[in-house]
Amino acid sequence: MNCKNCHTDLSEKDSYCNRCGGKEIRNRLSAKNLFEYISETFLNYDNALVLTFIHLVSKLDVVISSFILGVRKKYINPISFFGLSLTFSGISLFIIKKFYLEYLDFSNLLNGIKGSQEIMSSTSRSILEYNSLFYFLLIPFFA
Repeated sequence: MNCKNCHTDLSEKDSYCNRCGGKEIRNRLSAKNLFEYISETFLNYDNALVLTFIHLVSKLDVVISSFILGVRKKYINPISFFGLSLTFSGISLFIIKKFYLEYLDFSNLLNGIKGSQEIMSSTSRSILEYNSLFYFLLIPFFA
C-alpha cells in the first residue's frame, strides 16, 4: 500500500504516513462517508473553523500573532477562511438582490440634488454586482 500524497510505502496497519503525516483513507467515497466528513469538518465542537470565527470576533490580536508565530493547525487557513467568507457573502447578496432589493433604496438621502436617484441606484447596483472583486482588492488594505 502506498501513501496517496507522497507515494511512500506503508504497511497495512499504518493509519498515517510516516513521511508526510497524511491520513490513510481506506473507505470508498459514498454519500454516507461524505456526510460524515462534512459533519466532522464543519460541525465538530473542536472545529478550527468555529474556533477561528470565535477568536476573530473576540481575540483578533491572538489569532494574528499566533498565525505569524507559526500556529497553523489551531486555526483555519486565512485563504480558506476568506474563500468561505466570500461564498457566504455571495449567497447573502444573491438573496438580498433576489428578494429584498426594493428595501435598499437610499435615494431619499440626497433629496433635492439633481440626478441623485440615478447616482444612488447605479452605485448600489455596482456594489452588489462587484462585491467579491471589491473585497479581493481590499486584501492588501486588510493585511
